[in-house]
Amino acid sequence: MKKSSFVIFFGLMCFIACVKKEESLTIEKEKLILIIADLHFAEASLENLDSLRSDSLQKIYNQQISQIHGVSEEEIKKNLDLLKQNPKNMFEYVRAASDSLRVWESKQKNK
Repeated sequence: MKKSSFVIFFGLMCFIACVKKEESLTIEKEKLILIIADLHFAEASLENLDSLRSDSLQKIYNQQISQIHGVSEEEIKKNLDLLKQNPKNMFEYVRAASDSLRVWESKQKNK
C-alpha cells in the first residue's frame, strides 16, 4: 500500500513537472484591446495601397502604436502570439476591439 502511494505520488510529480507552463499576457486587457483596435484601424487604412507603400507604412504605424501605448513592438507581438494560441481568448479580444471601433465610428458620425 505504501509503495503504490509513492508510485502514484511520484507519477503525479513527474506529470506536473513535464506540463509546459502557460505564459501569461504581459499587457493589461484594456490596453491590449485598444492596441488591437489601433492595429485593425491601421490595417484598414492600408487596404488600397500597393505592397511597397503598404509595407513601409505598416512599419511606421506599428512604431506609432507602440509609442502611443507605451509598449514595445516586441511585447505587442509576444502578447498577440500568446493570444493566437488560445482562439477563445483571441476572439474575445478581437470582438472587444471591434466594439471599441464601432463606438469610435458612431462618435465620428455624430460630430
